[in-house]
Amino acid sequence: MMSETKKGSKILWIITSVAAIAIIAVILVATKKSAPADFEHLKFETISGKELSLNDFAGEPMVVNLWATWCPPCRRELPLLSETAQEIPDINFVFADQREDISKVKSYISRSDLKIDNLVLDYSGKFGDKYGGNSLPMTIFIDKSGEIAAIHTGLINESQLMANLDKIR
Repeated sequence: MMSETKKGSKILWIITSVAAIAIIAVILVATKKSAPADFEHLKFETISGKELSLNDFAGEPMVVNLWATWCPPCRRELPLLSETAQEIPDINFVFADQREDISKVKSYISRSDLKIDNLVLDYSGKFGDKYGGNSLPMTIFIDKSGEIAAIHTGLINESQLMANLDKIR
């Protein structure tokens, strides 16, 4: 029969071991970099009817904003994002409208007086589906090596935008 001291020591050793493994697992998950974004098959139609592949921006930092005309937070953040895209030309911004008809998007853009380059139509929502974009707006920050540095879900403000841009410069 095992003495109370040995039994207590064994239980303490098991608890300590489990805790250490849990701590190591948390550290590994927290410090793990995102896998490189796979843009190979992601091609979109722009509102001008041209094809745009996200691979066109390989080796360059990129911001992809998932939005829709019916989404109030999306409409609120578009001016900030479009102005920032004009002010920081060394970072590519792509605006991917989610699951809407081209006529709605064109109408909204013409009424809004926004200058938006790289405005694409993601009719099927394939980009959002691939990167977990079930909530709009979503802004994905991708560094030069093609790794996702940050994903911001919801309305983004200027300080959040700048902090995430710093991660991909």
